Amino acid sequence: MITHDFAYRIKRSADYEAKMKELRDKKIFEGYRDILMASAVVGVANNAYKKVDNPAQDGVLMQFFKDFDRDIMDLIAFVHEKSQKILSSGDGADKNKKYEIFESYANGGFPILLQILDTEGDDRNTILSKYYASLVTGVKANEDVL
Repeated sequence: MITHDFAYRIKRSADYEAKMKELRDKKIFEGYRDILMASAVVGVANNAYKKVDNPAQDGVLMQFFKDFDRDIMDLIAFVHEKSQKILSSGDGADKNKKYEIFESYANGGFPILLQILDTEGDDRNTILSKYYASLVTGVKANEDVL
């Protein structure tokens, strides 16, 4: 049985707080939830797994993630662990581990996402066009970002 802890706060790195706020202010992404989801997918695609060592003060509550987002989190955790046990809440299960896996891929993927977006001087439509083009052609990072 797959369960979710709606009181859990998904961590994001304080080191990236200003850049994440900039992406929200430019309306590239609606909110932190959207940034974290995109970053995690980019992180998985680039095998960029980096634990959040310096969390921002305000994590994102699980209740703000949509059902589809939570399904993606579960899929990422399953692929990372290669075991369904990560999805269970039974005896001995570490119920937060799947969230920590998601956070680590989002944290590792965010700098790559920034590289893909290349937000310097471009308007919102140009930035989004680059982002969507990267999704079609592949979301691999330059070696210096990894």
